[in-house]
This record gives sequence, structure tokens and C-alpha cells, in this order.
Amino acid sequence: MFAKHQATFERAQTACRERHCWSPFPDTPGKYPDAETAQAKGLAAFRAHLGSHFTLDQPGQTNEVGEEVSPYTQEPLGITYPQADIDTLFKAAESAMPTWAATAPETRIGVLMDVLDVLYSEHLFEIAHAVMHTAGQSFNMAYAGSGVNALDRGIEALVYAKQAMDAVVPTARWERQFGTAKIALDKTYRLMPRGVAVCFSCASFPTWNAWPSMLASLATGNAVIVKPHPATVLPMAISVRAFRQVLAHAGFDANLVTMALDTTQEPIGKLLVKHPKTAIVDFTGSTRFGQWVEQNSTPALCFTETAGCNTVVLESCDDLHAVLRSLATTLCMFSAQMCTSPQNIYISKHGVQTPQGIVPFNDVARQLADAVAALTREPKKAAMILATIQSPQTLTLLSNMELLAHKSIRLEAENMPEILLKPSSYAHPDFQACFRPLA
Repeated sequence: MFAKHQATFERAQTACRERHCWSPFPDTPGKYPDAETAQAKGLAAFRAHLGSHFTLDQPGQTNEVGEEVSPYTQEPLGITYPQADIDTLFKAAESAMPTWAATAPETRIGVLMDVLDVLYSEHLFEIAHAVMHTAGQSFNMAYAGSGVNALDRGIEALVYAKQAMDAVVPTARWERQFGTAKIALDKTYRLMPRGVAVCFSCASFPTWNAWPSMLASLATGNAVIVKPHPATVLPMAISVRAFRQVLAHAGFDANLVTMALDTTQEPIGKLLVKHPKTAIVDFTGSTRFGQWVEQNSTPALCFTETAGCNTVVLESCDDLHAVLRSLATTLCMFSAQMCTSPQNIYISKHGVQTPQGIVPFNDVARQLADAVAALTREPKKAAMILATIQSPQTLTLLSNMELLAHKSIRLEAENMPEILLKPSSYAHPDFQACFRPLA
């Protein structure tokens, strides 16, 4: 399999080394090979999951769970998934590791490149619709951010995994003179897996961090237990099943990749992090739980990616209108539910310096609010940029913030904050019957 994907992998190695833009995948759905047929097939595959039991042949099944609701239709997907005993999953993962770890790194990478190929060629649009109706992304964002871009990051993870493994020489001869005595040691080094990795996928971008996390752990000889967010199980269930099928087809134990499910009422995240056989934790999600993971994952190796705190300082610019249009788009992308979304914008009280002179603070603020409002006037454009809100808790937070702002206005009449643009809904061109105004 490595020979099959060698040209692509070597091209990826060059891109990582030179740090330039490259992808083996088309960046828009329309450029996908036989796009119309592939998209119809993917939509049909997604719809076939609705109201059904998702079959995943892994050990330790104890129950069936499923609570996903489409952010677009506000209707339950009606899919149930097998819930497995945690200890059984860890035992199965440990049993699967020795043969996999003893395999040459090139063989492992070849198998994992084949996984990526299967995800791309057989499941990409199915996963895009699954992401759309669990995470709430627009179709184009689900295709790009949770599809081909996530595949890109997967290949990148494999490149850096191979670099790390190549840095370990198999043998070395160490010599040193001590007075009249000469000491010589012949050393042998072996690549050793760390153990079972637990990968948490988040609610808003389930595949974006999960795929590279899974691939990095597997490439270096480890097994992976995937823990999806209860609201976005389907994209990861499809992914886990694809991983398992390719691994089994290549002659390896499918239990190198398993899935541990929970519910919002009975979470298992802390049990997985604190499990004595957990050797690696990859967590993507909320800052609150991410901090708990960082503080409690020892002795496991821990990687976390939580909310960003992104600041924009607008002091001067050549074209204020262009800057504000760009900033408005960034603020609105996926309704600011990404870790890269700006939160705080700092502008001098005197305004922004432009070639035409200083634009006063209040004018800049109003122009930015107008630029944001302009994005929502055309439903088709709004649907592409804003998509929808993934969690009802976000709507509640917005309502609470408005109440606090109004309270602040009443209490601090001398220095009144001004709400330039209130939260609002838009009519989605494909889901108007499901339109619900903000509370």
C-alpha cells in the first residue's frame, strides 16, 4: 500500500518541508470527480442512516445510544449506535497493538494513506452531510473544513510521524577514550508505541482534529479509542468504521480503532482520561473540560485544543472598507463557532488612520456593524457563510448577554454601552420550514 500512495506521500513531504500550499484534493464540491453523481450518492448514504441502527462490529457492546438532532431541521436523526464497555475496549486495543507496532513504519503509513483514500473516494459527501446535520456547518464548509482540509491535515500528520520515526537510527556505535582504555558500545534502538490513545472529537468540527490525531497515533504504532461528542457521533462513526474496514482488509486487527460512546446525561470522558491504560489523550473541545484534562491526564501524554482568544487591533489601513468587509466575513464565518473567530477588536478612541485621514471611532464601529448586517441580507449568501448554530446553549448565551447589556445600560447611564447590531435569524433557502427566531 505504501507503493500505491508513495507519489502522493512524497509530494506531501515536500509541501511540509517547504511550507507551501498544496493539496491532492479538489477544494470545492463541484471539482470533485463526477461531482453530481458523487454528491447524490453521498446524500443517499446519509439519508439511509436516519432512523436506523448504525452497525459497528466492535467488542463489548452493552447498550444502544443516540441523541443527535439536526441544527437545520431541529428534528432528531433517530440513529442509535452501539455503546461498549470501556475496559473491554482497552483490552481489545492492547491485544491489537503488538503486530501493528512490529510492522515497518512504511507499511503502517501505506495502510493509513489507504484509509484516507477510502474516506475521500467512498465517504466524503456522506460525511459532509453528516457534519452538516450534526455540527451545523454549511454544505461547502462541511466539504472543505471537515472533509478535504481534514484529509490534508491527516496526510500532514503522517508526514511528521514518519519524520519523527526516521530520526531514530536503528543502530549506533559509541566510542570513547578513557585514559589508556577505549570503550566501545554497539547500541540498538527500537521504535516503541506509547500505548492506547484516547481521541476526543468536538461538537463543531468533529473530523478536523480527530482524523490527524488518530493517524498520528496509529502511524507510530498505537491503538486509538475515539470518543465523539454525543451531538456529533455520525461523522466519527462513519470514520471509525472505514478505519476498521481498511485495517482488517490489510490483515491487521480492526480493534486498533474503536469508538466509546456516552450521553450528555452520563458522560464517560473523565473515566477515559483517568483509565490506567490510557497512554495518550488528544482532546478538542471546551476550555473548561480541556483544563480538567490537562490537570488530570498524567501520566498520559496530553494534547489539547480548546477555544481561541483572538484579538484584532485596528490602528491604520490603506483601504478601510476592504478591511471591514474582510473582518465582517471572519466574524460571521460559521456564526463565529470556530476557535479562529475574532472575539475582541481594539480601536483607538480617536479612530483609524487612513490615507484620507482619521476615521472616527464611532464611524468605524458603525461601518463594521453595517458590513456584518450586509452579509445576512441575501439568504443564499448568509446560508453559505453563517450556516447555523450548533448548540441551543449558544442561543441561550446570546439572550443572556443581551439582558446583561440592557441591565448595564440602565445602571450606568453616564457610560452607556451601545449594542450596534442585535443577534438575529435569517431565512435559510433550503430549510425555511424549520426557521426558528431567536428567543
